[in-house]
Amino acid sequence: MIFLSTPIDMYAKCGNVDMARMVFDRTLDKDVVVWSAMIVGYGLHGRGLEALDLYQLMKQTGVCPNDVTFLGLLTACNHSARVEDGWQLFHCMTDFGIEPRHQHYACVVDLLGCAGFLDQAFDFIMNMPIEPALQSPCFFQNVESCCKGRVLMREKGLSKDLGYSLIEINGKLQAFRVRDKSHPRSKEIYLELESLRRRLKQAGFIPHTDSSLHDLNSEEIEETLCNHSEGVAIAFGLISTALGTTLR
Repeated sequence: MIFLSTPIDMYAKCGNVDMARMVFDRTLDKDVVVWSAMIVGYGLHGRGLEALDLYQLMKQTGVCPNDVTFLGLLTACNHSARVEDGWQLFHCMTDFGIEPRHQHYACVVDLLGCAGFLDQAFDFIMNMPIEPALQSPCFFQNVESCCKGRVLMREKGLSKDLGYSLIEINGKLQAFRVRDKSHPRSKEIYLELESLRRRLKQAGFIPHTDSSLHDLNSEEIEETLCNHSEGVAIAFGLISTALGTTLR
């Protein structure tokens, strides 16, 4: 069923969740991999209620969740601010014989921190029964949580993994990371990025700079934002498609 879950995952990551659901609905004899792929897809786009409804339907069909299922559910709760649901789901993982991993703990920290429960997030981090390898990006987008979080990360040796952005061009997925220059057309991509930056600046656009970048000067902040993985992916899409093409 891994092959069948691949198009679900692909469409969801491209932003076409409805197409992912159509593939899911047409899949016969769904196993936990297929169910989890769709739940993760909903989670990526903050469609918490749909993820939770699908989880209930999954259990009704007799399919037991796995660690990926819960990661998708926690992500969905995180992105849709469903704190109570996420908290309950995290604590019921052991009912299915599943030991929470670093990613699950990271989601809970994000869930609490982004909802403003900073003291609870702080206590949760300090009492984690795991080896330090936590990633918690959303927690650091809040000024107060950022200050607390960075101290905690240094104390516990935590680190954040680099993310990536996907874009579909002519039916093929391309993945880009921050400042990614591995693509054969990287020179064209960064020329397009620079062109976009100039046009946005001329139009009066001021980039949003959250507290996670407070250690950088203005030029470094601008460079970091312009070279974000999403910007690199968009620039590649613009140089690879005709004018007016929808980018996913």
